[in-house]
Amino acid sequence: MIPSAPASGDLKGQLAVVTGGGGGIGAEIAAGLAAAGAVVALVGRNETLLNTAVEEIRTAGGEALALVADVSSEVQVADIGGSLGSRYKGVDLLVNNAGILGETGRWWETPPGDWWRVMEINLKGAMLCVQTFLPGMLARGKGRIVNLASNAGAAPIPGLCPYGVSKAALLRLTDSLSEDLRGTGVKTFAVSPGLVKTDLSRKLPAYDRISQNQWHSSDPIRELCIAIAAGLLDQLSGRYLHAIDDIKALIQEAAQIVTEDLYTLRLRTPTKPYSRM
Repeated sequence: MIPSAPASGDLKGQLAVVTGGGGGIGAEIAAGLAAAGAVVALVGRNETLLNTAVEEIRTAGGEALALVADVSSEVQVADIGGSLGSRYKGVDLLVNNAGILGETGRWWETPPGDWWRVMEINLKGAMLCVQTFLPGMLARGKGRIVNLASNAGAAPIPGLCPYGVSKAALLRLTDSLSEDLRGTGVKTFAVSPGLVKTDLSRKLPAYDRISQNQWHSSDPIRELCIAIAAGLLDQLSGRYLHAIDDIKALIQEAAQIVTEDLYTLRLRTPTKPYSRM
């Protein structure tokens, strides 16, 4: 029997942390997790946006709180970890959603500081949050980490080099972390929300050339994150999943996906053994 996507209330008792939770996809994921019963801590730099998102969740009957922090700051991430640690038993789900697109176009003309800022938010931010919340998960023998990835990390897209590099690194961070966490009870996933209209996606160089049928709502990424939080996809830890993937099919085909090493970032080579490091 294939489990269905979790219904509202299935995540009751869980604490979820969603970075970049003040707007866009982060706010949508947070609202979905709250609707499914989780208490959600929204992390971001803009206190006004965070409070608005929290109020919307509470108005809908969910539980949420706002934590102001820049995820690229080791001190600020540690502070939110301490704040949550003083109020809750532990974080069950970490969603590393905070991210920026950065400058688009000819990347070698981008000031080095602007180029590297993309790495600091998109990659360092995820790393710091993992370092902060993973020890508690390990101590409790359970937990799930979701890193918001992108197809820009799996294939080159003109004009998006810094962003693509950061997302490719997140894919490797995810599957490497999964290998290191074998047997601990903690699972990791990279997920792509696909093309959802947000402030970030409107800055894409090809935005005006994207046809309407290529855009979709935020519902699929919400459902995917809920399914991960509910443990339905634990067998696929370390994999790169897309919001438009059929969740039931992923569950049904999980063994084959693992056996054939699918949904991963790998170097494709000729059939002869590849010995170079």
